[in-house]
Amino acid sequence: MNTLKFKRWLDTFGGSLPLLLLPNRKKAQSVETPRRIIIDNWVGIGDSVYLYSVAATIKAIWPDVELWGIVTERSDGVWREGDCFDKILRIDSSFSKLFPDFLRVLKEVRAFQPDVYLEFEHKLMFPALFARWSGAAVTAGFGFRVGFRKHAFSNSIIPDENAHMLVNYSRLAGSALSEFPQTMSLKPLQLDDDEIFTTKQKLNETVESGSDYVVLHPGCGPSARQRQWPPERFAAIADWIVERYGWTVLVSGATSEKEEAEALAGLIKNKVEVIAGKFTIREMAAVLRGAKCMVSVDTGILHLGVAMQVPAVGLFGPESPDRYGHAGKHVRSLFSGEECSPCIHPFRNRGQQCRDGACMKKLSIETVQNAITSIIAT
Repeated sequence: MNTLKFKRWLDTFGGSLPLLLLPNRKKAQSVETPRRIIIDNWVGIGDSVYLYSVAATIKAIWPDVELWGIVTERSDGVWREGDCFDKILRIDSSFSKLFPDFLRVLKEVRAFQPDVYLEFEHKLMFPALFARWSGAAVTAGFGFRVGFRKHAFSNSIIPDENAHMLVNYSRLAGSALSEFPQTMSLKPLQLDDDEIFTTKQKLNETVESGSDYVVLHPGCGPSARQRQWPPERFAAIADWIVERYGWTVLVSGATSEKEEAEALAGLIKNKVEVIAGKFTIREMAAVLRGAKCMVSVDTGILHLGVAMQVPAVGLFGPESPDRYGHAGKHVRSLFSGEECSPCIHPFRNRGQQCRDGACMKKLSIETVQNAITSIIAT
């Protein structure tokens, strides 16, 4: 059993047992004027981008509320103190530090005495348990008809599995906060002057000042490799962009994806620049904001780019764009619609053994070229 599978097993059984023994909480009235709110995200940069929009919406409606966020190393990097959040608490989810950090942060949370705890994880038990023990009068999270997760929340929401995640997140927040809107849009990060200056300095080492550039993001992390688009097709898109538009092509990725990005660069005939691992996530927001367009598989950087209002082409297959895709004049969410798609689901464990990626292979180079042309033309 690998580390990730063992963690999931530990969460399922170690987190379920206390929830099994706890009685259901009585449903609480939604709060009209909250004073202290906590929102969390334990897994996923993409969800941190979505939940930043929740935080920005909360601050727009209740500017005087004290808002804390909880993240782990898997979701950290998008949120920053001073940008919607008054404080960020970080939990190290490694084996040696998870339980000490869990207790340390829980102690801080209980001392904070939140009115409302919004728990946005989809399936994990430990975050739900954390919400139950937070001391908040109103706790909201995703529960299900079967299972013990709903025991953690005063306001348990059964997610609409066919709705976009922004709709589900709005419903969850609205169950606890009476004035929260039923729908919301992605909000751009508010970058400070230091973040912008640092990014510009780093970018000028790679791209000549004033030059136009496009970002290609081929990486999708280790847990869902079937989201990858064939690298030779990304290479063909890069060469087509250089030869048609004359733009500089930047190949982005996390530090762990640098080798993969460099391998892709080796397939490209024209000169490209590999920026994998060179920028923090918030710095990447500044990089993306200045791009002519971006092409990315379904991953957190795609959602960040759309939030920063960059013309974007998103490549979907294992996950449905109905749940995580984007629409608009400058956005295209491409989906092949294979019979077996979607095989990844935010609320259920399905299709994790697929490694063929037939749905992604069905997305042609020409389809992506046409999408780029259409968003540039508009």
